[in-house]
Amino acid sequence: MQGVRKVQRGSIESGRKSRCPPCFGFQPPSRGWRNPLLARTLPEISPGWPTPSVASPLWLPVWGALDLSRPLESFDVIVVGGGPAGAAAARHLAGLGRSVLLLTRPRRIRLGESIPPSSRRILDALGFLSEMEGAGFLETTGNTVWWGAREADRQVFPEGTGWQVDRTRLDELLLEGARSAGVRVRASATVAAVHLPDRGLWEGGDPGVLSEVVYREAGGRSTRVRARFVLDASGRAGVLASTLGLRTSAGEPPLTALVGLWEVPGGSRHPDPDHTLVESHDGGWVWSIPVEPGLRYVTAMVDPGVEAEGGPEGLGSRYGRHLSGAVHLGRRLEGARMLGSPWACGATPYGTRAFRGAGFVLVGDAGVFLDPLTSFGVKKALASAWLAAVAVHTALLDGARREMALSFFEEREREVALSFHRQTRGFYREAARVHHHPFWLRRRELAGSGDGPVREVREGHGGSQLAGASSPAGPTGDVPHRDVPDVRKLRDNPRVGDAFHRLRKAEVVSLCRGAGGESGEWAAVRRDEIVWAGCLRTRSFPGGLRYLREVDMLRLTELAKGQGVSDLYAAYCRWDREVPLPDFLGALAVLLAEEVLVNVAEGPTDLPVGESVRRGSFGKVEGIGWR
Repeated sequence: MQGVRKVQRGSIESGRKSRCPPCFGFQPPSRGWRNPLLARTLPEISPGWPTPSVASPLWLPVWGALDLSRPLESFDVIVVGGGPAGAAAARHLAGLGRSVLLLTRPRRIRLGESIPPSSRRILDALGFLSEMEGAGFLETTGNTVWWGAREADRQVFPEGTGWQVDRTRLDELLLEGARSAGVRVRASATVAAVHLPDRGLWEGGDPGVLSEVVYREAGGRSTRVRARFVLDASGRAGVLASTLGLRTSAGEPPLTALVGLWEVPGGSRHPDPDHTLVESHDGGWVWSIPVEPGLRYVTAMVDPGVEAEGGPEGLGSRYGRHLSGAVHLGRRLEGARMLGSPWACGATPYGTRAFRGAGFVLVGDAGVFLDPLTSFGVKKALASAWLAAVAVHTALLDGARREMALSFFEEREREVALSFHRQTRGFYREAARVHHHPFWLRRRELAGSGDGPVREVREGHGGSQLAGASSPAGPTGDVPHRDVPDVRKLRDNPRVGDAFHRLRKAEVVSLCRGAGGESGEWAAVRRDEIVWAGCLRTRSFPGGLRYLREVDMLRLTELAKGQGVSDLYAAYCRWDREVPLPDFLGALAVLLAEEVLVNVAEGPTDLPVGESVRRGSFGKVEGIGWR
C-alpha cells in the first residue's frame, strides 16, 4: 500500500500476556527501551532532539476476520481506554453534543486509589460528583506520614473529605456514567489497527479527514469505525503513544510497585483509620490505602535496578522485607493477614514528545505518568480528560481555533507534569538526608541541590502538593494559558509589600492606569470552549496575567478611573460579585507594584492604619491578607 508505514505484529496490545509483567531486572533506557507490547526496540528519544515530522499515515495490524457486513459507522471521537481519563473525556464530549465511541477491556489488576477533596470541583464539572457521593466509597479526612526524620505528621484536608476507592469499582462507576450520557461503550474490545490521517504528527491536519480504528471483540469479530479524532487514554499501555515512538524517559530511575491486599481486623482502634499512610525507609517507601473498613491495599515502592544487585529473591520475600522496613506502618498491620499473594506493577514515570498530532490526542497517563508520590494520579487524569474534551470540542467546532486549542492542551499538560516533577524531587532530597541507601542516593543525585519541601497541610501522599505549585486546572471561570501566580511569593515580594504599605498610608487615593504593562491576548477556557481572551502583560508576568485568587486583574485595571479604594471595590463587586477584601487589596498592591495602576494623589498620611479620606473605612488592615 503506497504511503503506508508498516508496523510489525504486536505493535498494539493483542490481548495476550496483557497483565503487568514482573519488573525486576528491567533496565533503564540507556541504549533504547522496549515496551512489552511492542515487537521491536525503539531508539532512545532525547528531549533535546528537534521535533520530527512523520509524513506517512499509521496502519497497525489486524487480527481476526474483519466483519464487512456492518455499515461503516462514523463518530466525532473514538476514545481508547476506559479508565478515569477515558470515561471522563468521553462523558464530557457526549455532554457537549459529540458522538463518542469508547473502546475498553475489563481491568485485570486491582489497585487502591486516593481521591483528594479538591477533586470534587472537577468531578462536578464532568458530571460525576453525584455518582461519587452516592457510591458508598470510604471517605478520608487526610494522611498520616512518616517521612525522612519527621515524627508522625498528621495532615487533615482543609477542604473536607476525599475518597479511598478500589479502582475496579471506580472504573465501573465512571463507565456507567459515560453510558448514561450517551457514550457508546464497547467493554470487551481490543484495538487491533489504527489509521491516522496522512499529515505530519505535529501539523494541524484537516479536520475533515477521518481516522480509522479496527477493534476486535471477545468473539473474535473485528469491526472498522471512523472518527474525526482518536483520544488515546490507554494509560501505560500507550496504544498510540508507544507505537508512534512518542514516549520518553522522565529522567527518573525505574520504579516498581509491589502491591498486596490486607485484611486488618480491628483496624479502627488506630487513630484516623481512614487515612492514607506513607512511610519512607532505607530501601524505598511504603504507602497504604483503606478501601473498606478492615481492608487495605499496602504498596511498597522499590527500585528494580537496586533490587537486582541484591541477587535472586522471590517477589513475596522482597515485599515482606520492604514492609518490615516501614516500622510505623507495620504496627498498623499487626494481626493482619494478606489475601493471596502480592503482585508487581511498573511505576516508572515517563513523558511524551507530543501530546497531540494529526487526528489524535494523548490523555491522562497515556501522555505522562507522574511519580506515585504525588498521589494525584486520578485527579490529574480527570483534569487532563476535561481539558482534552474541551480542546477537541473546540477544534471540531471551529477550524480556525483548532491549532490554538490543541496547543493550549499540550502546553497545560506539560506545565502540570513539570510542576509535579519538581515537587517529588524535593521530597526525594529530604528523604536522602536520612536514608543513605542506593534507592535514595540515586534519586538525590538526579534531583540536584535545593531546599526540601515546605511543611504544611496539603493533599497527597506525604503532603506532596508543594506550596505554591498549582494543581491541575479546574473548570472555574477562565482557565488561563499559564499557571496562576504564586500568591506566597507575591505576598513576600518587597515591591508588592511596599506598594501595599504606601496604599494604606496614603491620605488621598485616586487610582488610574499607569505606564506599566499592556493589554494582550492569550488562550483561556470559557464555557467549555478555548477562546482568545484578554490578559495583562507586565515586567514580572511577560507571559500574561489574568486572575489573582478571585480577582480579575484585567477588569480591575479597566475599572480604575480615579476612584478611591472603597469606590473601586464597590464598582468591582457590582460588575462581578463580592470578592474577599484581602484578595482585592492584594490585587491592588500587585498592580501598583507593577505600575499598571498608580495613585496619582499619593502622599504621606498620619491617619490610623486602614483609614483614608477618599477610600472610606475598611477597618484595620495589618498586611496583605493572602493565606
